[in-house]
Amino acid sequence: MRFSRSENLIPIIATQNATDFLPRGDEEDLTGLFAWKIMPHLESQEQVEATLRILGMTDEEPKNWTKRFSEYRAGRGLVREPEGRIGEMQVEVLPRVLDQYFSSTPTSE
Repeated sequence: MRFSRSENLIPIIATQNATDFLPRGDEEDLTGLFAWKIMPHLESQEQVEATLRILGMTDEEPKNWTKRFSEYRAGRGLVREPEGRIGEMQVEVLPRVLDQYFSSTPTSE
């Protein structure tokens, strides 16, 4: 991870569980190695707590954010950018034909 930053690469890791990024026991916290952190729809308070920690929002009350994260849909979420600013975002896939490749909605076959 550190080598990739020195080579001007942007590593991307995707997971459905924010808790996957939190260190366990004596493990090192790697979340600081990611310049951009994008957090989409979440329903579990445990996941919201992990997300707030990853974003550096440790003064926030998780219960206040659980409803907000559960309402995020279709590319909407919270983002922390490299300068540390945090805001809501909306991702739009263009051209629309690419939607089929980014959708995680199960199809009924």
